[in-house]
Amino acid sequence: MLIARAKRTVNPAAVTFLGGGFLSFSFGNLFYVLHYVLRGEINRNLSASDIAWVGAFFFFIGAHQLLQWEKRNASWKSWMLAALIVTVFAHLIILYGGVFINILWGVPMLILSWFCGKGMDAAGREKGKEKLRPYYFSLCAFLIAECALFMSWGIGYVLSDVLVTAAMFCMGIFFYRENSACT
Repeated sequence: MLIARAKRTVNPAAVTFLGGGFLSFSFGNLFYVLHYVLRGEINRNLSASDIAWVGAFFFFIGAHQLLQWEKRNASWKSWMLAALIVTVFAHLIILYGGVFINILWGVPMLILSWFCGKGMDAAGREKGKEKLRPYYFSLCAFLIAECALFMSWGIGYVLSDVLVTAAMFCMGIFFYRENSACT
């Protein structure tokens, strides 16, 4: 639906990329659930669902690149979320190994968190950009919920997954609504 309504916005390419990210993320969930239902086990190795989920991050990064308004230097505060992402993935590599898959997940999350920090910084300082602040808060919540998802199991995993879904829903609404403000 986001992709179908993209033409009504100021930057339809950015909205289309964000919608592509949601679609890719949904395919990752579909592959994950199908594997679990058909085989009765959770795949702990690199799988099609991981590729689709990581692909979603690249779509999200592309959406930010297409906005092209985050051009100025950001303050040190914009690196705080990126530092959290690095800490979580370093922790995962040290405790659980799987260096390749953790780097595969960590690098796009790190880049997206940097864009999130820059966007929040710009939304707080630049006139006309403050309307995107709700989107960047929901993106920050999405990235933190993703980190919690990686660090949890059992009911914590389920709750983190619900938070990821809710944050993505908010991201779509706020990005579409406020894209008109990015002139």
